[in-house]
Amino acid sequence: MSMCREYVFNTVYSSIALERTGVQPVFSERCQSFIDDGNISGIILKVDVSCYGDDVQEHKTVMRAAVFRDEDCRRLDEAWHRLSEWESRREDVPSGFRPSLNVHMDENSYGKILDIYRKDFLDLKNEICSNAVCQLDFDYTMPEGKYEDSITLSLPLKSGMIASDTVYRIGVFDLDKGPVCSSGWSWFVFFHRTGQVEDFLRPHSASLRVMVPHHGSPVFDKAVRYRNYGDSGADIHYDKVCMEMEVNPALLCFEVEYDDFDETCFPVFTIVIKSGNEVVEKKNARIMAEEIIGKEAGNPDRRSRMLTLCSSLTEDVRHGIRDGEAEAVLQVFDRTIASFRFRTDVTETGEYSFA
Repeated sequence: MSMCREYVFNTVYSSIALERTGVQPVFSERCQSFIDDGNISGIILKVDVSCYGDDVQEHKTVMRAAVFRDEDCRRLDEAWHRLSEWESRREDVPSGFRPSLNVHMDENSYGKILDIYRKDFLDLKNEICSNAVCQLDFDYTMPEGKYEDSITLSLPLKSGMIASDTVYRIGVFDLDKGPVCSSGWSWFVFFHRTGQVEDFLRPHSASLRVMVPHHGSPVFDKAVRYRNYGDSGADIHYDKVCMEMEVNPALLCFEVEYDDFDETCFPVFTIVIKSGNEVVEKKNARIMAEEIIGKEAGNPDRRSRMLTLCSSLTEDVRHGIRDGEAEAVLQVFDRTIASFRFRTDVTETGEYSFA
C-alpha cells in the first residue's frame, strides 16, 4: 500500500523581501530589518517545499501564511512543547509514571493534566491566530512526480500595521495544527528612521581579533588582533575551564556608533567577505558586545554606544581567500556602510579607523 504524500515547508531556509511600488523585490536572508519609508504594500515569503511518501499522485493541502508578533509565537511554542512532552510520556503511565521523586501519577491524574495542557494550547492558538497582523490561506499541490518545489507568497502588509522596533515572524503552517515550531520561522523588524543610514549608524573601526576563554566566557585577546594561520598548530591552547584543547579562529569585527536604538532590538547586519571578484562568505553578523564610550551614561554630551559585530574566519573561508588578500564589507538596510581590506598571510596588529 502506497503512502500518501506529505509536505514539509522548510521555513528555516526561507527568505523574505518587501513589496514596494515600483521597486523590484530583493531576496537575501531569512532575517531582515527594514526602514519603513511609507511605500510598503506587502511582504513576500519564499520557501522551499519537500515531500515524503511513495505515492507520486498529486495531493492538495490547505495551508496558511501569516505574520505574528515574535512574543506571541514564543508563548505558543512553549505551550506546544509542554503539551508534546506530556503526550510523549503516556506510555510511561501504566508502569507508574513519576514526574518527580515525591509524586506518583496514575492514568486518571495524568489524563486530567493532559487535558489542561491541550486546552491551554488550543485556547492560546485561537487567541494568537485571531491577533495575526496579516494572513493568507492557500491551497498547495506539488506537481505530480516532483519531490521538491519552491513557492513565493505575497502577504498584504502596510506601514501602519507594524509597530516600530518590534520583532515579527512570518511563516506557513497547517490550519489544523496552528503556527507551531514558529521559532524556526523568518523574522523581521521595521524601523522608522529619517535621513541617511550613515546618520544614525556610523562606522568607527574594524579589526581582526582572536577570542580566548576567560572564566568560562569568551573575551577578546587584547594582545593580538590576528594570528597568522600558516602553521595549523600555532593557535592551539589548553582551556583550563573546559578542560579541552581549543583552536581559536580569527574574528572579523566592525565597531559602529549608533543613535536611537533600543539595546534589545538592533537592525540586522550582514558581513560579506570578498576576494578577487568572488564572494567568499556572506552571513548575518552577531552582536558580540556593546560598550559605552566617552562620558558616563545619562550625560547628554556622552558619545554613542558601540556595537561589535563579528564573523568568524573559519578554515573554509580562509581557503577561499586568494593570495591572502580580502575585503570585508558591512551591510545594513540593503546598504554598504563600511569596508576595509586585510590580509590573512601576515599577523595584523591594531585596527582600521573609519573616523
